[in-house]
Amino acid sequence: TDQKCEDLVKSIIQKEYPGDRIIGEEGSGSEKYDALTADPTWTIDPIDGTTNFVHRFPQSCVIIAYMENQEPVVGVIYDPIADELFWAQKGVGAF
Repeated sequence: TDQKCEDLVKSIIQKEYPGDRIIGEEGSGSEKYDALTADPTWTIDPIDGTTNFVHRFPQSCVIIAYMENQEPVVGVIYDPIADELFWAQKGVGAF
């Protein structure tokens, strides 16, 4: 399930931003991460709280972040169970 969700998110990002790097938790894993570069980079955790999700405990979310020059620029957390969206943008604030 995690890998399918990650593939879906990656395909959407790649369609809109074909030159950007994407680091996915499922596809990369902690042992496979390449060093961050100045390139525009997306990081994805398609199901944060996988164990909760698998056991139908309603506490999991989707986390996506966008980075430039190795600095976080935008972060988004979506809780599909509660239908809550939280986001932050560097220099703008958190909402």
